Amino acid sequence: MNSNMPQSCPAAEVSRLQASLLAAQAALADSLAANDLLQATLDASSDAILAIRPDGSIFFNVRAADIWGVPEEHARSIDAQTIRELIASRLADPQAYWNLIRTLEERPGDNTRALIEFKDGRIFERLARQQFSRERPQGHVIAWREVTRQVLHERAMAFNGRVLDNSPPMLWIQRDTAKITYANPAMCQHLGYSLEELLQLSMQQLRMALRPEQKQLLLEETAAGRITRLELTHRRKDGAVRDVELAVFLTEQDGSAVYVVNLKDISQEKAARREKECQQQLLKAIVDSMSDGVYYKDLQGRYLGCNRAYAEHAGLRQEEVAGKTVDEMPFTPDRIARIRQRDEHVLQTLQPDRGEYWVESVHDGRRRLFESVVTPLCDDQGTPIGVLSSGRDITDRKQVEEELRAAKEDAEEATRAKSEFLANMSHEIRTPMNAIIGLSHLSLKTELTPRQRDYIEKVQAAGQHLLRVINDILDLSKVEAGKLDLEFVEFDVAQLLETTCSLIGSVAQQKGLALLVELDPRVPRRLIGDPIRLGQVLLNLANNAVKFTEAGEVAICVRPLEADEAETVLEFRVRDSGIGLTGEQMGRLFRNFSQADGSTTRRFGGTGLGLAISKRLAELMGGTAGVESELGRGSSFWFTARVGLARQRAQELVEADQGSSGPGPEQGDALPPGLAAIRGARILLVEDNDINQMVAQALLEDAGLKVDIAENGAVALQKVRTGGYDLVFMDMQMPVMDGLTATRELRKIAGLDRLPIVAMTANAMEQDLRSCLEAGMNDTVIKPIDPAAVWTALLRWIAPLQPIAAAVPARAGAGQGPATPFCCIAGLDVSRGLAVSCGNEKLYRTIAARFAHSQANVPAQVHDALAGGDMVAAGRLAHTLKSAAANIGAGEVQRLAASLEEALRTSEPLMVVQDRLRALEPSLAELVGAIRQRLRQPAAEPA
Repeated sequence: MNSNMPQSCPAAEVSRLQASLLAAQAALADSLAANDLLQATLDASSDAILAIRPDGSIFFNVRAADIWGVPEEHARSIDAQTIRELIASRLADPQAYWNLIRTLEERPGDNTRALIEFKDGRIFERLARQQFSRERPQGHVIAWREVTRQVLHERAMAFNGRVLDNSPPMLWIQRDTAKITYANPAMCQHLGYSLEELLQLSMQQLRMALRPEQKQLLLEETAAGRITRLELTHRRKDGAVRDVELAVFLTEQDGSAVYVVNLKDISQEKAARREKECQQQLLKAIVDSMSDGVYYKDLQGRYLGCNRAYAEHAGLRQEEVAGKTVDEMPFTPDRIARIRQRDEHVLQTLQPDRGEYWVESVHDGRRRLFESVVTPLCDDQGTPIGVLSSGRDITDRKQVEEELRAAKEDAEEATRAKSEFLANMSHEIRTPMNAIIGLSHLSLKTELTPRQRDYIEKVQAAGQHLLRVINDILDLSKVEAGKLDLEFVEFDVAQLLETTCSLIGSVAQQKGLALLVELDPRVPRRLIGDPIRLGQVLLNLANNAVKFTEAGEVAICVRPLEADEAETVLEFRVRDSGIGLTGEQMGRLFRNFSQADGSTTRRFGGTGLGLAISKRLAELMGGTAGVESELGRGSSFWFTARVGLARQRAQELVEADQGSSGPGPEQGDALPPGLAAIRGARILLVEDNDINQMVAQALLEDAGLKVDIAENGAVALQKVRTGGYDLVFMDMQMPVMDGLTATRELRKIAGLDRLPIVAMTANAMEQDLRSCLEAGMNDTVIKPIDPAAVWTALLRWIAPLQPIAAAVPARAGAGQGPATPFCCIAGLDVSRGLAVSCGNEKLYRTIAARFAHSQANVPAQVHDALAGGDMVAAGRLAHTLKSAAANIGAGEVQRLAASLEEALRTSEPLMVVQDRLRALEPSLAELVGAIRQRLRQPAAEPA
């Protein structure tokens, strides 16, 4: 105790202290009561409150304990870190929460607000504030408030806003005021207004007014809760007119009735629809304008429509036909059954059905011929949806065709009669003409007076002139009848020119004319063609040149225009310095019985046939003819011809036998020496006639060949299987089995497909020879047997069995040579083709390959020429094809091409020309395909 304290006041001090204690106790009680009140207040809050003191202790209310699931017994002992971990375990994104805690620790003075989502889907707003006491920080107070419904609502509103903003054009319009309350961006863009502008407008101001009937429909449908669809036209802000489709329904917004208008711009659709309607109308107008009857049906056979011609033909209106079946049409029972059958067949096969049918008219009962085609109708995926039919009345056309055909046959008959008459007359006239010319010639060798000699010389000259006229007329008749055949033999072009010059040389010399010959060194000396016809044309032109030239010169020139390894085109030109021609005169040349000077006072005679025949002959040889001239300055007549190139021939096989020793049948005069190379070959003679057997056997055995005989085709089939024969001579007509059947069966035997078979027959008609080749034979020998033809066949088809002189190349038989692949092709006479090629099989193969390459597209080219109206080009193509076919021995194609060329040359109706072209196409295609296939096969090795 303080010694300085007065002793007189201890009681007073105690009383004061007691009073202070009582005051403090009262204050403490008040404080505790206040704390209890504060705690009760915080516990009554709906927000979770958490206080974190600087020492790490925490305080939280009941709501916080409930939210985080803190047990009551742990409420006093839990610390800040524990409560944080507990909170994090309840959250959907704990990491985001720890980021908030880190921010709070790094910047304790910052207030933070964040949305925290619990795993169970609840969402709380977290607000953290720093706590102060007397301006000193005392930790943090963190409040948690559940905002799940509010956040979800806001999110839904945001989603709906995005949906509306990205939806097609949409407007909200108050029903009572017609004011616009909302427009999404798509609507603003479509109308051309901003949202602010639209909110100031009404529907009337948008120029989107409804018609009265549309308004009535809108009121009725929306009042019943249904969506109303309307189409109308309106103008945008920029004045553009658009077609739109509106979908309108009635709903409520903030207590007001609102129309929700969804807009679809259908301007392009309506434009396309209008275009489609225009196209349909145009198509209907076109179909209705057709004279052919057209109808179309569905899969059930019900008419979908028809054109006016079909309706008139059926005796109905177009609208009466639609919807009917054929059973309901006014047709005869037979016609109804046929139509139904054709429609069903087309739908089953999905192939067009074409045909010609006689139909009784529903109007007058007359029978009319109709050409009709029924085709399947399919959609874009190729699925059948019905049938389409078109029919044409061809009764009158058929009648005209029959009349034309009859007229053509009459004309052909007249031409044949004329040709036969001219041929007969030529024969009858030539006999006395030979006497006149011959006796005149003999008389001139006797003693005659000058006057007698003059008379006889004039008689002989007149006879020669008359003979030339007869020859010209006969040649013309042959050309017109298509009976003038060309030869294909080897000749020397220089010799041809020499012969021509010798024939006109004396006359040219008498007139003092210089006769010149210009042979281009590029022209091969040895050629393949018809030297007689070439010489005839050349001599005709040369004679005319000498006749019409009084002074100066006549030149004969030959030059190549084009060439390849197989053939060349030559130009023969005869140039003179004579009187020349006018343009009008040149236009009349090359016509039958036409002359440059047709007057009765002409100086030079003639029939006017020479140039016409010359041009026809040139065309037969694959060329043409023409003239270039100037009046008073001479003329230049020319013609072209396509000729083959001959190989340089070795000496005949006779030289090959000069080294052979010993007598043999090949050394006789009747046998060609080349037979020595095939002596010992085995031959099977298939012949039923004993005399023919004896003759043929003797002939073959005399040539050193071994011969077996089969009396019919069946026996031949047995022998060839074991005989090892080199060649078979096959008769056509035999008992048991004929030659054609035997050949076909023989070709089926393995290993015998290349065995040479030569027909030995008396049937010499073209169709018989063609039948032999089609059956698989390689060649033909005509009875009665010509030994030369037999030797030719043997040497052509049997490969040499004996060695021959080294200087002479061995002649490969067709069975082993390059031409072998072409044997047995229908329509191809290999032997004739080889004859054109002078037996050069490599050349023949080259020519055949070129034919397949260059002539395959001729029908298409002729079609194009006809479509363009170029009949000259079409005729030239047909002529070239004819010549090319003759060069390879394609007789059928040659005949069909000649028929087409004749139709074009005589200006037949286009329908006739097209019929002949259609007849040519399959034969040519089959031939070209067979040649190409054989060309791809490797050549056989020598046997």
